[in-house]
Order: sequence, then C-alpha cells, then structure tokens
Amino acid sequence: MMKRFILLTATLLTIWFYSAATIPPGSWRMIPSFIPRPESVVETPEGVYYLAGGSLFFINKENDGNMALTTDNGLSDHTLTLIRYNPSKGYLLAGYDNGNIDLIYDSGDIVNLPDIRDASASPKTINDIAFSGDNIYVATGAGLIKFSTSKNAVADYGLYGKSVDGVAVAGSRLIISIDNSLLAAEEGSRINSISLFSSLGDWTPSIELLAVTPTLLLARHDTGVGVYEITPGGWVAGSDRTPSPSLGQISLTADGKAVFSDGEMLYIVAPGGDISSLPLPDNLRSNMIGTFTGEESLWGLDGEGIINMVSSGGASWTTAMQRFRPEALAVKEAAFIIPGAVPEHIYFTNLGPTVYRMGISDYTDGHDVEQQAAMIAHNYLSSLTLTPPLKSPTRLAEDPADPSMVYMGSGNEGISRVADGKVTGVYSASNAPLSGEWGSTVFELSFDNGGNLWVAGNGIDNQDIIILPADKLRLDPAAVSAADWIIPSIPDHDLNMDIRIFHCRQSPMTFIFDTGDSNLLIAYHNGGTPSTFSDDRVMVWKSFTDQDGREFTPHRCTSIAEDRNGRVWIGTSGGVMEISNPEKAIDPSMTVRRLKIAHNDGTSLADYLVETDVVLDISVDGANRKWLATGASGLYLVNDEGNEIISRFTAANSPLPADRVNAVYCDALGNTVYVATPCGVMEYGGTAAPPAGNYSSLHIYPNPVTPDFTGEVTVEGLTEGSLVKIADSSGAVVWQGRAEGGMVRWPAQTSAGRRVASGVYYLLPSPAESTVQAAPVVAKILVVN
Repeated sequence: MMKRFILLTATLLTIWFYSAATIPPGSWRMIPSFIPRPESVVETPEGVYYLAGGSLFFINKENDGNMALTTDNGLSDHTLTLIRYNPSKGYLLAGYDNGNIDLIYDSGDIVNLPDIRDASASPKTINDIAFSGDNIYVATGAGLIKFSTSKNAVADYGLYGKSVDGVAVAGSRLIISIDNSLLAAEEGSRINSISLFSSLGDWTPSIELLAVTPTLLLARHDTGVGVYEITPGGWVAGSDRTPSPSLGQISLTADGKAVFSDGEMLYIVAPGGDISSLPLPDNLRSNMIGTFTGEESLWGLDGEGIINMVSSGGASWTTAMQRFRPEALAVKEAAFIIPGAVPEHIYFTNLGPTVYRMGISDYTDGHDVEQQAAMIAHNYLSSLTLTPPLKSPTRLAEDPADPSMVYMGSGNEGISRVADGKVTGVYSASNAPLSGEWGSTVFELSFDNGGNLWVAGNGIDNQDIIILPADKLRLDPAAVSAADWIIPSIPDHDLNMDIRIFHCRQSPMTFIFDTGDSNLLIAYHNGGTPSTFSDDRVMVWKSFTDQDGREFTPHRCTSIAEDRNGRVWIGTSGGVMEISNPEKAIDPSMTVRRLKIAHNDGTSLADYLVETDVVLDISVDGANRKWLATGASGLYLVNDEGNEIISRFTAANSPLPADRVNAVYCDALGNTVYVATPCGVMEYGGTAAPPAGNYSSLHIYPNPVTPDFTGEVTVEGLTEGSLVKIADSSGAVVWQGRAEGGMVRWPAQTSAGRRVASGVYYLLPSPAESTVQAAPVVAKILVVN
C-alpha cells in the first residue's frame, strides 16, 4: 500500500494544535509525542528524521519546517524502534515494535511492508537493516527476512530459531551476527537455512553492522564500536575505537565515510580504513549524532530537542539551527488524564506505580525511573519537566486557589510542590505524617471543594489518607509540620495500592477506592462543611445490593465520574454501576443501579453493560452521555441513562491502535474527546459539546461552506438542548434540530435531505425551555455551491 505525506512547515503544525478544540465531529487525530528518550537522528539530502520514545519527526531543510509523522499523515503504525536511510534508493526505512515496516521515500510516498507483523513467527523484533540494490535484509528476533522493493514483498526468509543481531552486505557477501558467531553467505543466494552460511569466526554480539566497503566492517557492540577487516578466510579485528558505548546509530555520509560518537568524541572512518576523531562541541555532547553531509555538519538530539551545528574546520563550531523541542506531548502511553483546576488545563501522565490499569500482575512501581507529565491547553502544549527531576511521579493535582501551582506525588520522594517547572517545596517525613522509608509511595493527590489537599499512600504513619487544610497550603512547606495535617476517621478499612480519591462537585460526598479486595468503596460525607472534619460521616462498602435486590460484589472499583445531574457512575472489574443519590451512600440501605442494555427483542432480557471487562475510566460529555474506556473491548459511548450503546470504537472499526483504552476525557470547553491508548493520545470529534449560558460565544465551522464540503456544519456555544432553526434569506425555515448539550450539526441540507442552494442562511436558536416560537438571528452561515 502506498500513501503520501506532505512536508508541513512549523507554522502549519502550530495551527494544527490551535484548532484542537474544534475537531470535526466523527474524525480522529493522533497527538504527536516527543519523549525525552532520544533514539536516532538520520540526515537525508532533503531533511532530517529524528526518533524519540517511539515517535518520528521530520525537518524539511528547504523551509526548516518541522512535523510529526503519525498515522494521520501516512504512517501505517504507531511505535517505531528503528530508522535507517538508503541513499541510493532515496527512502527511509521505519521499523515498528510489532515488526511492521514503512518505506518513506524522498518524494513523500510511503510504502508499507507488513509481512513480519502479519506472520505467525515471533519474536518480531527488528534488530538491524542492510540494503543491497532493490533488496532489504531485515535481522529479526526470529531470523532473517529479505524484501524486494521492486515488488514490495518478501523475496526470501530464514527462520533459524535464534535472534539475528546484525546484518550487513559487504560487496558480494551477506554477513550476519548470530549466537556469538559471525557468518557469511553469497549475497543473492538463498537464506532459508542457517547451514547455507559459513563461519567467519567467533563474535561478540552486535547491535548494528555496517559495511563501509567490501572489506571494511563496523560493528556497534554494547561496549563500543569496532572496526574490522573482512578477509576471504575470516575477519581481522582492529582495536575498538570508543572507550564507551556509542550513542545512536552509525551514520554513512554522502562521500562514503562512517561517523559515530560516544557522546564526547566524534569518530570518522574513511573508506580506506583510516580513522580520525575530533572532540564534540559542548552543545553536542551526550547527544545522538547524525549526519549525511559529513562531519562538518552535525545534527544532535537529546531530551531537550534537536540542534544543527556546522564547522569550518578544526574546533570552531557555529549553531546553524538552535535546539528546539517539537510541539508535542511529553507522554506517549498516557495512563491517566487529569483535568486541571481550570477547564483550559488537561494533564496527561504515564503509568507510575499501578496494578490494575495496565494489566500488571505484580507490583512494579518504577522507582528511580524519571517519568513524564505533559499539559495540553486550548492554545499551546507544554511539558511538565521538573528541576530537579522527580523520580517515579505517581499523581498530580492542580491547586484550585492557584492553578499555576501543581502538587505531585512520587514513588519515593513524598510530595513536591511545583511552579513554573521548578520544585518549590517538598512534603516528606520531616513536615508530614509520611514514612521516610524507601519505597513509600504516594498514590493519590486531590483537592476537595474547600481547597484542602487529600493525600493517599502506603507510606503514611498509621493511616492511608491525610489532609492538609487549605490555609496550611498557603504556607511555605518548610513552615508546615506533621501536626498541621488532618487524619480523617475512616474505621474498618484497609486500603492497598493505586488509591483513588474522588470529590463530587454537586454534593458533599467523597468516594475512595483502591485495587485491593478488602473493601470496595468508601463513602465520605463532609457534612456540608469541607473544612470542618468533626461532623463528617463514613460508610465502608464491601458489597452492594442492586436495583433487582441482587448482591453485587465485583473484585474492585476502577473508575468514577459525576454526571451533569450529580449522579455518580463507578466503573468496576465487572461492569458499571450508578449511585443515583450520592448522599445516600452513607446509608446502609442504599441500592446501586447496575447498567443494563436491553436485547430489544420483545423480551425483558438485558445484558449488564461491559460486565466481562474492566472499566478503566469514565467521562461525561456535554450532552450527559458517558464514555467508557475498557481494558480489552475498546471505547464505548452510551446515552445519559446508560441503557443504550450509541457507539463502540475498537481497533477493527476505528483508528484506535488497540482495544485497550487507558483513559478518556471529554473536553470541558469543546467537543473533543481525548483518548489515551497504548500508542499515544488521540482526539476524537464528539457530537456534543458543553452548553453555554447564552448565545454570545457561538463558534461555527466551516463557515463559509465551500462546494467541495460534504460534511456537517458544526455550531458550538449553544445553551443546553437548544432548538436550532436554519432559515434562508426569505425567512423560510429549511431545517431544524436539537442541540446535544451545547452543539448542533447541520448537514447543509433541507429537512427533506436536499443540498441547500447557494446563499446566506440564518441561525435561529431558542433555549430548550423557551415558549417563544421565533428566535432572533444570532449568526449567519454562507453556503457556496
């Protein structure tokens, strides 16, 4: 399959993010991610590709434009592990973690080679690549695959039952590294059996092989890069030329030199075998280095972005392109989507210590792993990278009294107060009832309606939950003592890991759950006084009774949301339940409503909603409909009562890369639905938006409607459930519809389904409760046929 991508400029990429709040209904987009884990940088005659954290970017040399390459603009898959350039044929090979391959040609054409991904053989890991004419040799975890680019198909393969670590074509010989041996065969001969290869001698396993000439081989090992002479009878090793492992791939320049770096020095191997070196300038030290032009122009990639430096010879270097970080999230596999204290702020965080969400059977908390968080707003993206770095962050919460202040828990360092990317204070065993023992994890941070900070973890002295009152938060953390914290009275409970604390905004209720099975749900009533704790009441639920009088005891509660009517929806390991009156949750007689989908076959039969899967997250859109993220069955959209499935998105019927959806969040300001997947965060254009209080901020798109537009005109900013009429210039109503939340879609047709004629049309909305027959004109829509 061939696709094509267009080389966008940086300006166009920025506009893409500015328009994120108005994504067309029914459409999908992948938000690019730049993980501060550089993997490769490859220069070509037309531009520079760079790979970080599984995401691929491209810089167009002609206009300095930068763009992310995703499935939105031609790639066939999501998480890349390897890129190599073939200068003689003018394409970049992009290999994915599942064995899939794309060839990205300099012309912009993209050809997909899915054979390794689709084959039954495994492992599918792509270890190394070698080019020879129209042939591509791919070293994999299962053997060696030969592709023909003239046919875009597999030409030959060998499954050896062992991993092929490296591959190179040196003149007429095909060389592979396998099982501590270096083997060779005649290039172009069959490769279906390992017996067709002859031994060149014992060998240290390599990460990458590159033949500079028919007799000169470079090998990147764990310990450094070696330069080797290949002879008819075997190989003769030159001494290793790097005192430490190289950073990134070996680059082959246009004049046939091989270039690599150990982070301090740049090494150049000439075609004749002569080796020279030069110190890297400070701005390129510890960078991945790539070049095609030659050692006079180097591209460097690190966690802060990409830079280009040039030299006129010697040690004199100038910066040709300042280092920049692309507009992208700092998280690829987001596990949580956390709304900020203001609706413009949405945080995406990666896994952190967790159990149920990712299907991890053992507790793997990731101590000493620096993890990332990113924030997306309606007009920009930013990365929440901390100074100094916070190890294994777990959860974060934005201070409602000061949204510029973020509190972050960690796996081993207590709670950090962060402002402008800098840690401005820490709560630990010295000023909070937190254990100082290594491995003490803060699982949850959240603010209640009174601005008090609730903290939950496994390293809290004699308690799972503590509260720092709002007035104490205004103090410098160094002035806070452990005695300033409140320990709420929660009897008969035993919280475990992955604790969640959810504060209702329409009732005085807080709900608490974890991944343990000793208690399912804690209901906490603040008595209507969130800053007074003496009148609080608590109920610990170990099982529930549903609307049919049946006992409901799922293994655990996993997610929670409050809808627009104040009802609480709770996702569990066995479906979804609703607490219709949250304040009744402290009453032992409370019943829950398990959500059912009727068979609609004339019987009273119904199935429990998502009964056989875990519901990882729930979000409520502007029309009070619920979005359910599941562990293995995709993304559900159900109506406000939960008795009808409106849509179900899976990897089979949508751009979702997998049927596991980690988290979902409906934008509080628009129709965008953010969907966190194992391969990145996606946006979906929902058909509902939050209602407005009046009609002063309508947003209509597209407007004007052009002849080639065949979709629906979207109107946002309506009041709840508005009746919307569209009239022509004579005042005749040609179409009417009811808003979903604050959004309506007009197909640019009459009510009879015919395309309207060219002209100006008038938007006439009426509030849902209005008895007025005619509404004033509040907007105009131009239609051009």
